[in-house]
Amino acid sequence: MNSIDLFLMGIRNLWRRKARTFLTVLGVIIGTTAIIVMVSLGLGMERAFMEQMEQMGSLTNVTVYKNWEGGSDTELNQKAIESFKNIENVEAVLAQKNSYMKISTGKYIASLGINGVDLDALEAFGFQTTEGRLLEETDKNGLLFGAQAMNEFYNPRKKQNRWEQEVEIDLLEQKRMVITTDQMYGEPVQDMSGDMKRPKPHDTKVVGILAESQDIRGWGIYMDINDMQKILETDAKVTGQKFDKNLVYDDVTIKVNNVDNVAAVSETLKVQGYQTWSMTDMLEEMRNTARTIQLVLAGIGAVSLFVAAIGITNTMVMSIYERTREIGVMKVLGSRLVDIKRLFLFEAALIGGIGGLIGLGLSFGVSKLINQLGAGALGMEGGSGLSYIPVWLAAAGIGFSMLIGLISGYYPAKRAMNLSALDAIRTE
Repeated sequence: MNSIDLFLMGIRNLWRRKARTFLTVLGVIIGTTAIIVMVSLGLGMERAFMEQMEQMGSLTNVTVYKNWEGGSDTELNQKAIESFKNIENVEAVLAQKNSYMKISTGKYIASLGINGVDLDALEAFGFQTTEGRLLEETDKNGLLFGAQAMNEFYNPRKKQNRWEQEVEIDLLEQKRMVITTDQMYGEPVQDMSGDMKRPKPHDTKVVGILAESQDIRGWGIYMDINDMQKILETDAKVTGQKFDKNLVYDDVTIKVNNVDNVAAVSETLKVQGYQTWSMTDMLEEMRNTARTIQLVLAGIGAVSLFVAAIGITNTMVMSIYERTREIGVMKVLGSRLVDIKRLFLFEAALIGGIGGLIGLGLSFGVSKLINQLGAGALGMEGGSGLSYIPVWLAAAGIGFSMLIGLISGYYPAKRAMNLSALDAIRTE
């Protein structure tokens, strides 16, 4: 008996018992839908975790800090930066020195934290601007503003509270802007000591506004580290403060070529005596939580599919009782035992496959409904949703339902094979 004959015979057998076949397939549909939707909720949670992490910062970045419990060899100096660049799988290093300065333009002033950086690292770390451009070496005292930093400007001569003032400034079009370490610059109430020497402000300009996605807080301001050092040194000479020419960075961010290599790079840095932190540290904990929830949800869905498997087995066993004479005739006419086995396995697999396909379609509908209702209830408009069905889950759902059908049909198929041909023919 060829495969086509087996296929047609299996279809006819299932079609003759439409009500029973429908109820059995319905059980598979419910089971497949349940397990796919349950797993999709776990996957949706894991994807939401990933998106939150990416919004907070790149998953391939490792932040390095000085180990305060270590010695001087853990200083984040230029020598350390060069050693970081030589670590395997490191793509780029962004070292930052932070300083609090006063910026003034026209009648407005702002006290802001300035990050001195190596300009070569900006592009490597994906810095992008919505206005203007990135800093270049020819930009003397040039500034790269975070998207929200302009909100810090206020008019000190207004009686209105600085936080209540609405200031609109086109930073790129300002004719003159100055920067200084003098925190009293531009304030209406001056220092009363009279003897304190105050540095003169330095001319500066804003060359670009960063895209919000490049600076999560939105308040970051970047400057060439060499320009910052000159300003700090010049102002220190005027005020008589001590200035250390040995450049030491406050923090360093390392870009790793692949998220899978972040842990190895972090471990290398820790061995060298530095403290590290990366988004993957938090992500791994979230992933473990999501996987646990996925297993629980999948287990709940699997119960429904297990019940469906019992239904398939029951249907196929009942089919043997009803078709005992037919099985006997097939054996007398020369059908091989393996053909009889294949027939019953095919029917069982077909029930599983049809139920799996319909269940998959129903799963997409339920997933869409969950995402729509969940987004409205939780205020998640614009997010990825609570439920996520990737291609592999869809394929696994159909494959698993067919496998359940085959497993459920194995016992009835073996029973059909073992029937005596003569006893089967005599059966009424």
